Amino acid sequence: MGSLIGFFVGLGIMASAWSGDLEFWGIGVFVVAGILGILLFPNTVGTFMTSIMFMSPIAVVLAAIRGNSDSVKVALGLTACAWLTQIVVGTIRKGSVQ
Repeated sequence: MGSLIGFFVGLGIMASAWSGDLEFWGIGVFVVAGILGILLFPNTVGTFMTSIMFMSPIAVVLAAIRGNSDSVKVALGLTACAWLTQIVVGTIRKGSVQ
């Protein structure tokens, strides 16, 4: 489930980066996802964040091709936050598969 949701969110990130409309969701989204991953759904949140981690660098390239430096910075920030959230969930829920 997390892979499917992450795939479509990743496509949205890439489309927004291409058009130059990519905006940072805020740290709160990643905090909530981290809490849900720690308490309830570690595998779902882990695979969701993996999709974001791998599709955001593609968004960086797309934004750079279009010459939008703000979208490049946002995509890098999304990559870093997704990576950090996945590390936190994986560290606390060691028994879950990430």
